[in-house]
Amino acid sequence: MKERGILAYFHTEEQAKKAADELKRHGVENVQVDRFSVFPSTEERDLDNPIAEPLSSLAQNVMDAYISSPDAGVLASAHPSASGMADGSGWQTDEDVLVTAVVEESRLEEMRALLESMGARL
Repeated sequence: MKERGILAYFHTEEQAKKAADELKRHGVENVQVDRFSVFPSTEERDLDNPIAEPLSSLAQNVMDAYISSPDAGVLASAHPSASGMADGSGWQTDEDVLVTAVVEESRLEEMRALLESMGARL
């Protein structure tokens, strides 16, 4: 029996967990929920004193992103989550929760449709 992987992106962890539970209810055994970020993890340092330990960028201060260089700081700070500069269409929310599932190839379209009906972007 051939198997295929599905990657489904969600805005909230709650949506993703509901979708994962629904996949399991439909007999899918290999399901995993993960959160990820477009920015690297935070650097292990104490930022209690911004004078002694100046911030490298706006993104480090606002989004707690680890910034590796001044250029990376400028690029990360341009993200709407840091700068606040958006198109006026409401709050920027990332699809940063991923549901990964391995399904039988014969049930692939059925499971994709199920995930899309629950708000996933495939």
